Amino acid sequence: LHCYDPERDGSAPQKARKIYFVDPILYAIGASWKHGITNIHDWFSKKVSDPSFRGTLFESLVVNHYGRGRERVYFWYSTKTLKEIDLVLPSEKELLLYEVKLRPEPSWKAINHEVKIISPIDFLAANQP
Repeated sequence: LHCYDPERDGSAPQKARKIYFVDPILYAIGASWKHGITNIHDWFSKKVSDPSFRGTLFESLVVNHYGRGRERVYFWYSTKTLKEIDLVLPSEKELLLYEVKLRPEPSWKAINHEVKIISPIDFLAANQP
């Protein structure tokens, strides 16, 4: 993902990008190959027990889900306030801002818009058939 620049209403090419794996299994295979791990199942099971890794995995899932079929998908980071928004979805009508968290938290404001929190419960409820 590119970083969102509110002044340009688009990407900020001078800022770093974020990379998300589409498939957690591909991540496990790539990481195990890089680190010389032979038992991918045991290694991945230990990784998933780490709350920080579970948060990263959930963030990747949400960003990939909401980013499908959209041309403009960004994240946002402010060096002044040290705040980050995991998902910025501009549309013709509004700017949608989402922060992905494992636990529900109160929403907050950034770039003059409300930042909505997506927790696993919210994600499942929004994607029920």
